[in-house]
Amino acid sequence: ALFVEARYLKEALARLADILQHAVFPPEEFEKERAVVISEIQMNLDDPDRRIHQLWGFGFIEDLDRLPATDGFNDMSRWSKLEIVLTRQGTVDMVGIVKPSGYLPFDVAAMDAVLSAGPFGAPPAVILSPNGKVYLHWRFHRNHMQCGTFGVDAFILDRAPGAPAD
Repeated sequence: ALFVEARYLKEALARLADILQHAVFPPEEFEKERAVVISEIQMNLDDPDRRIHQLWGFGFIEDLDRLPATDGFNDMSRWSKLEIVLTRQGTVDMVGIVKPSGYLPFDVAAMDAVLSAGPFGAPPAVILSPNGKVYLHWRFHRNHMQCGTFGVDAFILDRAPGAPAD
């Protein structure tokens, strides 16, 4: 809270506006804060990663090893990227294909793993977009890379989808 005597209000507001409009963050401070935010994102991904990996890595991928090597699922270079949107409560709001693998059943299986693994824990407020959602791009591989968090990019939108630009 900020308390100012009425006679100093105009000057206090001018100074506060100057601070907010011309704030300078030293690069080392910015990097420290960036590291904290990235750490919070990674911690938040632990729960979805464990649950998705159970279904994808220890379920679906292992089942594919029983199929003939010539089966469309067994192209070891196959991978797809999904966009996953989570609500502030951790439920899956939307899953879409950003980069198809070239084999639709593979992409659908990745989407099914995400939908079946949820809901997840509530994400920390620091990674929520203005519309209260978390946006992730998550890569699903057929090979040994499977679906680890190294293949996840989180996005914080600067405005809600469909909102007018400034």
